[in-house]
Amino acid sequence: MRTMLRAPSRLLLLGLLVVMIAGCGGDALRQCEETVSDIEAQSQELQDVLVLFQDENQQLQDTIALSQVENQELQDALALSQVENKQLQDTISLSQVENQELQDALASSQVESKQLQGTLADALTETERLREELSQAEPYLSWVRESLWILLHDKKPALWACDEGANQGVRVKELPSASPETMVQELNDWFKALNPEFESPGLALKGMDGDTAVVSLAQSNVVTEQMGSTGAQCYFAGVTFSLTSFESIDHVRFDIKEGNHGGPGRYDRADFSYFLPLEPAQP
Repeated sequence: MRTMLRAPSRLLLLGLLVVMIAGCGGDALRQCEETVSDIEAQSQELQDVLVLFQDENQQLQDTIALSQVENQELQDALALSQVENKQLQDTISLSQVENQELQDALASSQVESKQLQGTLADALTETERLREELSQAEPYLSWVRESLWILLHDKKPALWACDEGANQGVRVKELPSASPETMVQELNDWFKALNPEFESPGLALKGMDGDTAVVSLAQSNVVTEQMGSTGAQCYFAGVTFSLTSFESIDHVRFDIKEGNHGGPGRYDRADFSYFLPLEPAQP
């Protein structure tokens, strides 16, 4: 849409035309009309140029506005890029920390692996040593098995008691012609001779219950209260080993009162395995 000339401009142009027309006469009138026509044409061209200029100015303003929007977008993108860059830097820093932790863990694992390798080597050495000891102990183990069979199945009447150190049972003397009753008397005589400071426990054979000899103690407190734990165990073991040396007896039952170091119960030689004489001088 063309822009119209302002009112002062139109008046100025009309005045100019009147002056020019007034100064024209005869043939000059046509020339004046042509001049006026040229001026109007030029004026129209000026108006067109003005309109074009205004259009270009508007386009320039639109371009500037668009440029400002794009500039703002670029600034926003730059700010976002800076944030992302900061986040990336933080991620890199965290990754470096984690990488250091992994390196430390790897170093620690290598140290532990080295220690485990050393432990394994020691274990292999110890295993080999035990194998050698086992091979060396095999003759002794064979002797122990044979001795155990003999001890647990021995049926040669003999008086048994603990040795001086109360470490194992020993045959005090063999009594091939003894009976269970005479063996009980032998045990009472042996206790009296060996322990004169104590009153006799008064061992007595009450009878047989199958393969079990049933015995009592007239003074059971001498054994269960006065002789200590080791002394009491030695006494029970001596009586059990002695009576089970007979073919018909495999167990001994003590019908006695309960005490601090012993009480009633049914025993055989296996119950006193810690007193079995299994320590040969030379296997």
